Amino acid sequence: LSSLPLTQVRQPKRITTLAHFAVLALASGDFHMLALSKDRRVFSWGDGAEGQCGHGNALHLRTPRPIEEAASRDQRPPR
Repeated sequence: LSSLPLTQVRQPKRITTLAHFAVLALASGDFHMLALSKDRRVFSWGDGAEGQCGHGNALHLRTPRPIEEAASRDQRPPR
């Protein structure tokens, strides 16, 4: 998505900010995306107007950002 308006993105584009991560899976909503990396990081980007990007805010993210809560949850000891 980078700097292009959403209406101009008609074909898949390489997400350069994820180029250094081995992405295992992608998921999408109507206007947001999630990526799971091999090292168990979850990244999100897109329209987070209702908090759907998981960052605790309602921002529109043009580039993937790691979801910190998912990372800190992974570090907790098992029950």
